[in-house]
Amino acid sequence: MEIDEGLKTILRQSFGATSEEAVNAVSRALGFTSTSGQLRDLILSRISQLREDQVLVDGNGVLSVRED
Repeated sequence: MEIDEGLKTILRQSFGATSEEAVNAVSRALGFTSTSGQLRDLILSRISQLREDQVLVDGNGVLSVRED
């Protein structure tokens, strides 16, 4: 999914980000000038799923990509 790859790329490049920072960065990277509630919810749901799948980890409120 494009959102998932965008999240992983942005988090790797920025060495982590909060959920809100990640939402805004992915939204901009996908070409949106503003983030609607619907888009925000979609990105947040992908963050939740990626955390559940242990692709993303949360360290004190900062998300990063789990590197094995």
